[in-house]
Amino acid sequence: MTFYRLASVVDRLIAQGFSGQIGVTDFRYFPTDGKPYPADFPSAQFLSEFAQFAADLARATNRPGRVVFEVWNEPNLLGVFWPAKRDGVNEAKLFAKLLTQTTEAIHLAAPGSTVIAGGLFSYYDSYALDMMTEYN
Repeated sequence: MTFYRLASVVDRLIAQGFSGQIGVTDFRYFPTDGKPYPADFPSAQFLSEFAQFAADLARATNRPGRVVFEVWNEPNLLGVFWPAKRDGVNEAKLFAKLLTQTTEAIHLAAPGSTVIAGGLFSYYDSYALDMMTEYN
């Protein structure tokens, strides 16, 4: 996948004095689209494909010091940006795995890039601590 058009937009924004934050996410299963998350989300295949997508995106659009890559959005807003809570599944651990694999792919493709985790919907539950414990 190429991102020449997006890279052009990033360059034009920077030329105007702006910096950018690019959300690296996958909206195929967003509730308004009506497609449920697969039972095994995020599968090994999904993680591999998503990491490659993120690497390609970063390779095309990274401008050190001017562009930040945000991996996912509100992963603990279960049932919206992540599957609904599943019995026996540590959703925070799965997000940490996605975040780790994606961050590594971005850094390999675009050395010097800045990567941040998607903001959390709420910090009032154990999700943040569970995720940070698993993230490496």
